[in-house]
Amino acid sequence: MVEGSREELSTSNCGHIGNQAFIVTPSGVILIDSGSSPAFGEALKTVIAQHTSHPVRWVLNTHHHPDHFFR
Repeated sequence: MVEGSREELSTSNCGHIGNQAFIVTPSGVILIDSGSSPAFGEALKTVIAQHTSHPVRWVLNTHHHPDHFFR
């Protein structure tokens, strides 16, 4: 799990107040919530790559708030 900031949404935290997680399976990675920005998504890919060489195959966005699912 990648824990977001424990504060209100602001420009200083770039909207990263939600939590994201990933599950590594034999068939690939399940990403739960894709994050608050394209830059955060790229950073999340780096974190995932530190744990597995499997690609992200599925994305499960839990709801439409921008801290969980911006793009």
